Amino acid sequence: MSVRERTGFIPTNPMVGEAGNWENFRRLIERQLLPSLDAYGAPLFLPTPQPLPPDARIPLIDGMLSSPWQNPYPLFVYVADGVCLMMLKGQWLQVPAGKGVFVPAHTPYVAHATLGDRLVPCDLLNFSVFSFGVLVHRCRLTPHEHLKSVHYAVLNPALWDLCCLWANILSASGGKPTLGAKGLLLAFFSLLTQGQALPFQAQMDDLLPPQWATLPLPLQRAIKWLHHAFERPFHLPRLAQYCGVSPAYLCRLFRRHLGMTPIGYLTRLRLHLARRLVETTELSLADIAFLVGYRQLTYFVRQFRRLFGQSPGRLRERRRPRRAIPVAPPLR
Repeated sequence: MSVRERTGFIPTNPMVGEAGNWENFRRLIERQLLPSLDAYGAPLFLPTPQPLPPDARIPLIDGMLSSPWQNPYPLFVYVADGVCLMMLKGQWLQVPAGKGVFVPAHTPYVAHATLGDRLVPCDLLNFSVFSFGVLVHRCRLTPHEHLKSVHYAVLNPALWDLCCLWANILSASGGKPTLGAKGLLLAFFSLLTQGQALPFQAQMDDLLPPQWATLPLPLQRAIKWLHHAFERPFHLPRLAQYCGVSPAYLCRLFRRHLGMTPIGYLTRLRLHLARRLVETTELSLADIAFLVGYRQLTYFVRQFRRLFGQSPGRLRERRRPRRAIPVAPPLR
């Protein structure tokens, strides 16, 4: 794909307040997405691609690649407001509010694109589908910043089954929408709104340092951002820029007040969340590793054992012992 990067840099900041809450997401699904899906059917997520314009660009957004990315999982994107400019399989998509896009697994795409240096604002709901359920987050792009909410996990394997059935029906029909495909999508998003959402941010609020209130403001800002974006790749210069200090000074603050480096703090944060997921959910260890920001299971297990003295698999066995096979009483 011969596209050039856009000059300039767009920072990614946390989406705070009501806009980033699960209840707000639920209302958007129930009051906008589902009615639109009922009216348009499966074509809602099947926009017509166009040839890539010669002035198509990939903007430089903090935390996002400057080249097409292939997700190892399927993705639904719904445009709540504005117009989303995307690239999918080397083609151009211009998706208005009230419509969406389905990105199959392992399909190269660019989530945000521009025409020349003109960036079009948009507000998106993203639904990443896994075997354990769905991860939902919201992002809002403006000419000045990229806002991103925390991730919410709805743990229900039936959502994966519905997505696979929909994709199979679509493939069998040659990409032509059918009534069955529409019904599966309605079931998918309706079931999603009924599930209990696990907000990772809320899961870690009690992991804040005990001296939190007395820490310098740049350090508080850094910690809050790490709690918000723990699953994203770590970039010290960008974190320092967000906090308004130099990387060296930020590292000195972490060492002076917490006795560790920023990446050391992030590692402990990820692993403590992973431990909770190991102890309280049925998620596989590979899924847990992915959710907390590790792309290699072996490295995750090694780090987990180093911090807690045992592997996540061993911890799960000890916390939730297998039930003994019941033995029938002897016949009399």
